[in-house]
Amino acid sequence: MLEPCALGIDRLNNGAPILSPTTNWWESGVTFNPAAIYIKKTPENQAVINNLLGQDNLDNPLAADGIAVIHYRARPKEDKSSRPFSPSFSGLAIFSPELELIKRYDTPIILPDEDEGHYDHIGVEDGRLNFFEGEYYYLYCGVSHSNAPNQTWSVKAQLCLAKSKDLIHWTKLGPLAGQVNTSGFNNKDGAFFPEKIDGKYFLLHRPCRGDNYSSYAIALAMSHSLTGDWTDLGIIKRAEPAPSIAQHVWVGAGSVPIRIDKNRYIVIYHRGHLLNSGDKWYDLHAALFNFNRFDPNKPGDIIEGRIERLLVPETEYELNSVSKDGVANVVFACGSYEYKDDIYIVYGAADCYTLAAKINKQELVDGLVNSDKLRFPKQ
Repeated sequence: MLEPCALGIDRLNNGAPILSPTTNWWESGVTFNPAAIYIKKTPENQAVINNLLGQDNLDNPLAADGIAVIHYRARPKEDKSSRPFSPSFSGLAIFSPELELIKRYDTPIILPDEDEGHYDHIGVEDGRLNFFEGEYYYLYCGVSHSNAPNQTWSVKAQLCLAKSKDLIHWTKLGPLAGQVNTSGFNNKDGAFFPEKIDGKYFLLHRPCRGDNYSSYAIALAMSHSLTGDWTDLGIIKRAEPAPSIAQHVWVGAGSVPIRIDKNRYIVIYHRGHLLNSGDKWYDLHAALFNFNRFDPNKPGDIIEGRIERLLVPETEYELNSVSKDGVANVVFACGSYEYKDDIYIVYGAADCYTLAAKINKQELVDGLVNSDKLRFPKQ
């Protein structure tokens, strides 16, 4: 329905899923919204790579140049617990850097807590992966029962953090402290920038405030510590209304930003639509963030360029949902990484599957730098 931009983006695996549900109970329903990180083959990384590959894959030629590690969100078809809907787990799969499957783990590596009062009892959702100072961090949306008075949401969604030395064994650190998690609103779509910027950590997030979907927008926060306290700097990107096709339009952060050069990053984000037909539609966009222009009083000034509809739902796996509570017409990225000349985007499709695509990095950067000269596709 909505056309993609003119930049050349290639779907991998002939547009078919790289991960689909299996007969394992915890991932028998859907496998989607994956985090991704590339681990280059170096002497420093070899122990982590070998541990992830396991003895049977140490000599696998697909891992000759390192591996791509995928933490994906999985839900069972049926759940017999007292949760209001089936819980979300984090599964693990190992791929070549060009996203050919090497190994898939049979058991989840991060589980929702069994305690009904826990901050992620209902789900470990939509994580993003980073590497800081010798450890891996998984920033995810922890979902629990809502106990707040006058809360219109039946669940509480918070930005939560876990850390690991090996990407297999994880220690939960709890919800982020500070202004990004409060009793007054839910929060989702958290993504750390890949490095400190002028001595501070920065975070994209999407507070669920306001009267309707159109109020949802990308905000920026900063902190001296990953766990917080986080200072919210406010909204930096809102969606442009599209009344000819949609009742409401909103945006949220996508995968971990990709570094271009000093203080400049490619940010892939999603835009959601509640169409006039009543259906939903999610597509992917890109922006250039330049922190050399950063002013905490005007944080939105860091956005230097943008490209609309980098990727839109077009294939059968993106347009059709097989989940009873899934959403059709969705491409939703939580994972991306740079390998050789390309950016690999690992994304959820129709709330059901994990798919992947790639785009030449320089072509995307050039498009963002010259985005004021591009003609955006029509609504």
